Amino acid sequence: VRLAFAVAAHLEPEILIIDEVLAVGDASFQKKCLGKMGEVARGGRTVLFVSHNMTAVESLCKRAVMLNNGSIVKDGPAGAVTADYLYDAARVVLEQTWDDAAAAPGNDQVRLHRLAISAVDRKPDELITIKTPLRFSAGFWNRLPGAALNFSVVVYNIEGVAIFNTVSQSQNCPEGLICGSFDIPGGLLNDGTYIVRLLIVKDMSVVLFDQNNLLVFEVHEAERAGSWHGKWIGAVRPEFEWKMNVGKIHA
Repeated sequence: VRLAFAVAAHLEPEILIIDEVLAVGDASFQKKCLGKMGEVARGGRTVLFVSHNMTAVESLCKRAVMLNNGSIVKDGPAGAVTADYLYDAARVVLEQTWDDAAAAPGNDQVRLHRLAISAVDRKPDELITIKTPLRFSAGFWNRLPGAALNFSVVVYNIEGVAIFNTVSQSQNCPEGLICGSFDIPGGLLNDGTYIVRLLIVKDMSVVLFDQNNLLVFEVHEAERAGSWHGKWIGAVRPEFEWKMNVGKIHA
Protein backbone atom coordinates (compact mmCIF):
# COMPACT_ATOMS: atom_id res chain seq x y z
CA VAL A 1 0.00 0.00 0.00
CA ARG A 2 2.83 2.41 0.86
CA LEU A 3 4.58 1.75 -2.46
CA ALA A 4 1.36 2.01 -4.48
CA PHE A 5 0.47 5.32 -2.87
CA ALA A 6 3.98 6.71 -3.38
CA VAL A 7 3.93 5.78 -7.09
CA ALA A 8 0.45 7.22 -7.62
CA ALA A 9 1.34 10.46 -5.86
CA HIS A 10 4.61 10.83 -7.80
CA LEU A 11 2.85 10.52 -11.17
CA GLU A 12 0.70 13.59 -10.40
CA PRO A 13 -2.49 12.17 -11.97
CA GLU A 14 -5.53 14.27 -12.80
CA ILE A 15 -7.63 11.82 -10.74
CA LEU A 16 -6.12 10.30 -7.58
CA ILE A 17 -8.03 7.24 -6.32
CA ILE A 18 -7.42 6.43 -2.65
CA ASP A 19 -8.98 3.08 -1.67
CA GLU A 20 -9.13 2.31 2.09
CA VAL A 21 -5.70 3.84 2.66
CA LEU A 22 -6.61 4.83 6.24
CA ALA A 23 -7.24 1.19 7.16
CA VAL A 24 -3.50 0.45 7.07
CA GLY A 25 -0.27 2.07 8.13
CA ASP A 26 0.73 4.05 11.17
CA ALA A 27 -0.17 7.62 12.06
CA SER A 28 2.83 9.04 10.18
CA PHE A 29 1.90 7.26 6.95
CA GLN A 30 -1.74 8.29 7.25
CA LYS A 31 -0.71 11.90 7.84
CA LYS A 32 1.37 11.85 4.65
CA CYS A 33 -1.55 10.40 2.71
CA LEU A 34 -3.94 13.04 3.98
CA GLY A 35 -1.42 15.77 3.23
CA LYS A 36 -0.97 14.55 -0.34
CA MET A 37 -4.73 14.32 -0.85
CA GLY A 38 -5.11 17.91 0.27
CA GLU A 39 -2.28 19.02 -2.01
CA VAL A 40 -3.86 17.30 -5.02
CA ALA A 41 -7.27 18.80 -4.28
CA ARG A 42 -5.87 22.31 -3.83
CA GLY A 43 -4.10 21.93 -7.18
CA GLY A 44 -7.43 21.62 -8.96
CA ARG A 45 -7.26 17.88 -9.50
CA THR A 46 -9.80 15.28 -8.40
CA VAL A 47 -9.43 12.99 -5.38
CA LEU A 48 -11.67 9.91 -5.21
CA PHE A 49 -11.51 8.73 -1.59
CA VAL A 50 -12.93 5.23 -0.96
CA SER A 51 -13.47 4.29 2.68
CA HIS A 52 -15.79 2.65 5.21
CA ASN A 53 -14.55 5.09 7.86
CA MET A 54 -17.45 7.52 7.96
CA THR A 55 -15.70 9.94 10.30
CA ALA A 56 -12.85 10.31 7.81
CA VAL A 57 -15.24 10.68 4.86
CA GLU A 58 -17.23 13.38 6.60
CA SER A 59 -14.08 15.19 7.73
CA LEU A 60 -12.27 15.09 4.39
CA CYS A 61 -15.03 15.31 1.78
CA LYS A 62 -17.75 17.78 0.88
CA ARG A 63 -19.55 15.36 -1.43
CA ALA A 64 -20.04 11.60 -1.03
CA VAL A 65 -21.49 8.78 -3.11
CA MET A 66 -22.84 5.58 -1.54
CA LEU A 67 -22.67 2.40 -3.62
CA ASN A 68 -24.51 -0.90 -3.22
CA ASN A 69 -23.52 -3.81 -5.47
CA GLY A 70 -21.94 -1.36 -7.89
CA SER A 71 -24.96 0.93 -8.16
CA ILE A 72 -25.28 4.47 -6.83
CA VAL A 73 -27.92 4.63 -4.10
CA LYS A 74 -27.09 8.05 -2.63
CA ASP A 75 -25.24 11.12 -3.90
CA GLY A 76 -25.06 14.35 -1.96
CA PRO A 77 -23.42 16.24 0.92
CA ALA A 78 -20.99 14.03 2.82
CA GLY A 79 -22.79 14.44 6.15
CA ALA A 80 -26.15 13.31 4.78
CA VAL A 81 -24.72 10.36 2.86
CA THR A 82 -22.64 9.06 5.77
CA ALA A 83 -25.65 9.26 8.09
CA ASP A 84 -27.73 7.17 5.66
CA TYR A 85 -24.90 4.66 5.29
CA LEU A 86 -24.55 4.17 9.03
CA TYR A 87 -28.26 3.64 9.57
CA ASP A 88 -28.50 1.21 6.64
CA ALA A 89 -25.38 -0.72 7.63
CA ALA A 90 -26.28 -1.14 11.29
CA ARG A 91 -28.56 -4.19 11.44
CA VAL A 92 -29.24 -3.58 15.06
CA VAL A 93 -31.64 -5.18 17.51
CA LEU A 94 -31.98 -2.66 20.32
CA GLU A 95 -35.09 -4.10 21.94
CA GLN A 96 -37.11 -7.30 22.16
CA THR A 97 -40.40 -7.73 24.00
CA TRP A 98 -42.57 -10.78 24.59
CA ASP A 99 -46.00 -9.97 26.03
CA ASP A 100 -47.14 -13.59 25.91
CA ALA A 101 -45.16 -15.58 28.47
CA ALA A 102 -46.10 -18.87 26.81
CA ALA A 103 -44.40 -17.78 23.57
CA ALA A 104 -41.36 -16.15 25.20
CA PRO A 105 -37.88 -17.70 25.32
CA GLY A 106 -37.32 -19.68 28.50
CA ASN A 107 -38.65 -22.72 30.31
CA ASP A 108 -40.98 -23.74 33.11
CA GLN A 109 -38.80 -21.83 35.60
CA VAL A 110 -38.16 -18.45 33.93
CA ARG A 111 -39.31 -16.77 30.71
CA LEU A 112 -38.14 -13.52 29.16
CA HIS A 113 -40.39 -10.49 28.99
CA ARG A 114 -38.21 -7.68 27.66
CA LEU A 115 -34.61 -6.71 26.88
CA ALA A 116 -33.37 -3.36 25.64
CA ILE A 117 -30.23 -1.32 25.15
CA SER A 118 -30.84 2.41 24.92
CA ALA A 119 -28.86 5.62 25.03
CA VAL A 120 -29.15 7.80 28.10
CA ASP A 121 -30.32 11.35 27.28
CA ARG A 122 -29.97 10.89 23.52
CA LYS A 123 -32.28 12.31 20.88
CA PRO A 124 -33.98 9.65 18.69
CA ASP A 125 -32.16 10.77 15.52
CA GLU A 126 -28.68 10.79 17.08
CA LEU A 127 -26.20 7.97 16.57
CA ILE A 128 -24.76 6.01 19.46
CA THR A 129 -21.09 6.98 19.61
CA ILE A 130 -18.16 6.02 21.82
CA LYS A 131 -19.11 8.92 24.10
CA THR A 132 -22.78 7.91 24.53
CA PRO A 133 -23.82 6.49 27.94
CA LEU A 134 -25.97 3.37 27.47
CA ARG A 135 -28.56 1.64 29.63
CA PHE A 136 -29.30 -2.09 29.54
CA SER A 137 -32.63 -3.23 30.96
CA ALA A 138 -34.21 -6.66 31.19
CA GLY A 139 -37.25 -8.35 32.64
CA PHE A 140 -38.37 -11.94 33.05
CA TRP A 141 -41.25 -13.88 34.54
CA ASN A 142 -40.17 -15.92 37.55
CA ARG A 143 -42.04 -19.14 38.28
CA LEU A 144 -39.91 -20.14 41.29
CA PRO A 145 -41.26 -18.14 44.25
CA GLY A 146 -38.58 -17.40 46.83
CA ALA A 147 -35.67 -18.48 44.61
CA ALA A 148 -32.40 -16.53 44.90
CA LEU A 149 -31.92 -15.24 41.35
CA ASN A 150 -29.57 -12.88 39.54
CA PHE A 151 -28.87 -11.55 36.06
CA SER A 152 -25.58 -12.15 34.26
CA VAL A 153 -24.89 -10.19 31.07
CA VAL A 154 -21.98 -10.78 28.70
CA VAL A 155 -21.21 -8.29 25.92
CA TYR A 156 -19.18 -9.54 22.94
CA ASN A 157 -17.69 -7.66 20.02
CA ILE A 158 -18.35 -8.76 16.43
CA GLU A 159 -15.26 -11.00 16.50
CA GLY A 160 -16.77 -12.96 19.40
CA VAL A 161 -14.39 -11.61 22.05
CA ALA A 162 -16.06 -11.13 25.44
CA ILE A 163 -15.66 -7.44 26.30
CA PHE A 164 -17.13 -7.65 29.79
CA ASN A 165 -19.40 -9.70 32.04
CA THR A 166 -21.51 -8.00 34.69
CA VAL A 167 -23.60 -9.75 37.35
CA SER A 168 -26.45 -8.39 39.46
CA GLN A 169 -26.86 -9.09 43.15
CA SER A 170 -28.66 -12.31 44.00
CA GLN A 171 -32.07 -11.67 45.56
CA ASN A 172 -34.92 -13.81 46.81
CA CYS A 173 -37.52 -13.15 44.14
CA PRO A 174 -41.29 -13.56 44.37
CA GLU A 175 -43.25 -15.20 41.60
CA GLY A 176 -44.00 -12.75 38.80
CA LEU A 177 -42.15 -10.14 36.79
CA ILE A 178 -38.54 -9.39 37.82
CA CYS A 179 -36.69 -6.43 36.27
CA GLY A 180 -33.16 -5.10 36.40
CA SER A 181 -30.90 -2.59 34.67
CA PHE A 182 -27.38 -1.17 34.61
CA ASP A 183 -25.58 1.67 32.84
CA ILE A 184 -22.54 1.48 30.56
CA PRO A 185 -20.65 4.77 30.84
CA GLY A 186 -19.68 6.72 27.76
CA GLY A 187 -15.98 6.62 26.98
CA LEU A 188 -15.64 2.88 27.62
CA LEU A 189 -16.50 0.92 24.46
CA ASN A 190 -14.54 1.15 21.23
CA ASP A 191 -16.40 1.75 17.99
CA GLY A 192 -17.88 -1.42 16.52
CA THR A 193 -20.75 -3.90 16.71
CA TYR A 194 -21.66 -5.54 20.01
CA ILE A 195 -23.76 -8.60 20.86
CA VAL A 196 -25.55 -9.23 24.16
CA ARG A 197 -25.88 -12.57 25.92
CA LEU A 198 -28.18 -12.96 28.93
CA LEU A 199 -28.07 -15.56 31.69
CA ILE A 200 -30.49 -15.98 34.60
CA VAL A 201 -28.82 -17.77 37.50
CA LYS A 202 -30.13 -19.40 40.67
CA ASP A 203 -28.09 -19.46 43.89
CA MET A 204 -25.20 -17.77 42.01
CA SER A 205 -24.31 -21.15 40.49
CA VAL A 206 -27.19 -22.85 38.64
CA VAL A 207 -27.91 -21.44 35.18
CA LEU A 208 -31.65 -21.45 34.52
CA PHE A 209 -31.51 -19.57 31.21
CA ASP A 210 -28.68 -18.78 28.79
CA GLN A 211 -29.12 -17.26 25.33
CA ASN A 212 -26.78 -15.27 23.09
CA ASN A 213 -27.53 -12.79 20.27
CA LEU A 214 -30.52 -11.33 22.05
CA LEU A 215 -29.48 -7.75 21.30
CA VAL A 216 -27.12 -6.26 18.73
CA PHE A 217 -26.01 -2.64 18.90
CA GLU A 218 -23.58 -0.44 17.03
CA VAL A 219 -21.21 2.09 18.60
CA HIS A 220 -19.94 4.68 16.13
CA GLU A 221 -16.86 6.83 16.09
CA ALA A 222 -17.17 10.33 17.52
CA GLU A 223 -15.64 13.45 16.05
CA ARG A 224 -11.86 13.43 16.50
CA ALA A 225 -9.29 16.14 16.88
CA GLY A 226 -6.24 15.94 14.65
CA SER A 227 -5.66 14.29 11.30
CA TRP A 228 -5.44 10.59 12.23
CA HIS A 229 -8.60 8.64 11.39
CA GLY A 230 -7.43 5.04 11.70
CA LYS A 231 -9.02 2.27 13.74
CA TRP A 232 -8.39 2.71 17.47
CA ILE A 233 -6.58 -0.31 18.89
CA GLY A 234 -8.19 -2.33 21.65
CA ALA A 235 -11.42 -4.05 22.62
CA VAL A 236 -12.31 -1.13 24.89
CA ARG A 237 -11.47 2.54 24.69
CA PRO A 238 -11.59 3.99 28.21
CA GLU A 239 -11.10 7.70 28.77
CA PHE A 240 -8.72 7.85 31.69
CA GLU A 241 -7.89 11.11 33.39
CA TRP A 242 -4.31 11.98 32.51
CA LYS A 243 -2.10 14.37 34.46
CA MET A 244 0.69 16.04 32.51
CA ASN A 245 3.77 17.70 34.00
CA VAL A 246 5.70 19.40 31.23
CA GLY A 247 9.40 19.84 31.90
CA LYS A 248 9.34 17.94 35.19
CA ILE A 249 10.81 14.53 35.90
CA HIS A 250 9.13 12.29 38.46
CA ALA A 251 10.39 8.97 39.73
